[in-house]
Amino acid sequence: MPEEESVALPRQYDVIILGGGLAGLTAALQMRQRRPETTILVADRRAHPVPEAAFKVGESTGELGAYYVSDILGFREHVQLRQLTKLGLRMFFSSEGNLDIGRRMELGPFEHLPVPAYQFDRGRLENFLGGECLRQGVHFLDDCRVCGVELGDESHRVTLLRGGKELTMEARWLVDGSGRTSILRRKLGLEVEVGHKASAAWFRIQDEIDLEDWSSEPVWRQRMLPGLRRFSTNHLMGPGYWVWLIPLASKATSVGIVIDEEMHSFQGIHRFEDCLEWLAKHEPQCATAVEERRHLLMDFLTVKHFAYSSSKVFSPDRWCLTGVAGVFTDALYSPGTDFIGVANTLTTDLISRALDGEDVGERLAFYDDFFLNFWFDIALRLFEGQYPIMGNAQVMSAKIIWDFCIYWGVPSLLFFHGKLCDLEFMKAITPELRRCQRLQEAMQELMRAWSLADSQVYEPKQVDYVGVVFMGNMQRGLLAGLDDARLAAKVTTNLDLAECLAVELWKKAAPLLGSRPEDEWLAELDRKTVGTAPRAAVIRDLEDVWLRSVDQPVELRDAVQMAS
Repeated sequence: MPEEESVALPRQYDVIILGGGLAGLTAALQMRQRRPETTILVADRRAHPVPEAAFKVGESTGELGAYYVSDILGFREHVQLRQLTKLGLRMFFSSEGNLDIGRRMELGPFEHLPVPAYQFDRGRLENFLGGECLRQGVHFLDDCRVCGVELGDESHRVTLLRGGKELTMEARWLVDGSGRTSILRRKLGLEVEVGHKASAAWFRIQDEIDLEDWSSEPVWRQRMLPGLRRFSTNHLMGPGYWVWLIPLASKATSVGIVIDEEMHSFQGIHRFEDCLEWLAKHEPQCATAVEERRHLLMDFLTVKHFAYSSSKVFSPDRWCLTGVAGVFTDALYSPGTDFIGVANTLTTDLISRALDGEDVGERLAFYDDFFLNFWFDIALRLFEGQYPIMGNAQVMSAKIIWDFCIYWGVPSLLFFHGKLCDLEFMKAITPELRRCQRLQEAMQELMRAWSLADSQVYEPKQVDYVGVVFMGNMQRGLLAGLDDARLAAKVTTNLDLAECLAVELWKKAAPLLGSRPEDEWLAELDRKTVGTAPRAAVIRDLEDVWLRSVDQPVELRDAVQMAS
């Protein structure tokens, strides 16, 4: 584990990393793997080893973050043997007072996805990563506080307090992975407010909570193999909120409440007792499960207005921000490890090239713009103003299909193929990245308008978003191993498919909406894609996404007629 005080540490490093959590430890490991001679110090304020389970939020991963840890860093054995394989994202939409989960519309896969993701016990994972850092020659100081940071022309100076002793270290580069402490972002006044005003409370229970115990509804219980749903990142959805239940390998369960403060008061969840009352009102089955286990409560934490951005994450003054020390959007879709993987990959490339004597000025400017104005931008649009949609089974199901189509179709595809640091390739596909952003902006606005107009109640059926054929194919395509020419073509093909999906979602919503500024643009996409193979595929594959209303049955479109 971390360095003993008796070990004489050097005072000069190539890189000092502030923070020894998931972001900082993986950054150190990635840099050592890329350039083994790089000298690195990681300084963390927590004493190690850290507790398992009751440690940090951020247990669930998306496919990108999972691939980063298991394949890029090479820790597949650990995540497969010591963590839990995730059965995808699963949502249950509000119905009949939420008294029986078997009577709620369910969105989620019937089996494991082609490309795996995981549920991480963060304490277990970070203890493992700390050991790997020491094994790979990274100097790791735990239980120390950063007292000061001085940025210099030739080197940066960091003052640490550990065991009552003050230590002064210097490094050519600084990487801030200090989490919400955000040492550099606060010191340099980089914080940028965003319009997303959501807040959260979460806690861990030292027991397994299986939501399949909540219903004896025979049709619901027979849809899937018994006990399988528990391994999803489960979400209980309602207007302006969602509740997560995440199983951990240490046999604990992570439970969290996330709210839009325009629809729910933060005061209603800011203490554990308040959370129990809030759950009793909105998610009574979850409240009962937690109340029965309240004696097994391990921790309780809250954060208000958790989303923010930064005016810069990669600086020509030789510092970088990674993880939530830089930006944060929302916990839905579990993007935290994704952002760590992307930021660390760009950081590692910049620092390694610079230490080898390369002028990285142009590359650094491109990375900073790409990370903030593409990666963060398309992610933030998923959540800003979108929490009212969460109570609408039809629109939220369509939104999940859309959001994953973009996620798997462009940014994840580029990451899985190792292209983010290929400057020539990335510049060449910049027009397609802008096309992706345009689609994302228009469709998130459509979802908001559609949700406001649609007030129908839907049958308690299940939609498997990976079972939508083009979606399953898109996810499998992440591992296709394409060369540059085929990869560029695949990005274009996926965006062609996204345009067809955009048109079909618009046509479904349009009868409920008045005229909108985006309608002319979407109508042009309609004319552009009509009769094409991607459009026919989307029409054919979307049937299960159109739910049947209890009050007014909605007839499914005839796929053959539409395709013709």
